[in-house]
Amino acid sequence: MEFYVDYCSSFDNHSYETEKIKKAIQNGGGKNVHLENKFGWEKEPVVVCFEAPEDKMPDIKAELQKSVGTHGIIISNKELYWD
Repeated sequence: MEFYVDYCSSFDNHSYETEKIKKAIQNGGGKNVHLENKFGWEKEPVVVCFEAPEDKMPDIKAELQKSVGTHGIIISNKELYWD
């Protein structure tokens, strides 16, 4: 499955640290970790996208917690929202 780390309003007070987020996802077992504009729309912010099986999500979330904390981090299924 393909996911993305949403750029939510809590990042107004904390930066969206793409490199830290990408590294944490890779350390947790995510593959094809890359940046795209949210929803594939040019005027949306850049977000981290990745592929992972559902059973890797606990590992990925644990790595994100260690690296950047998970306050405000929302991981969404890309297939549900992208054009």
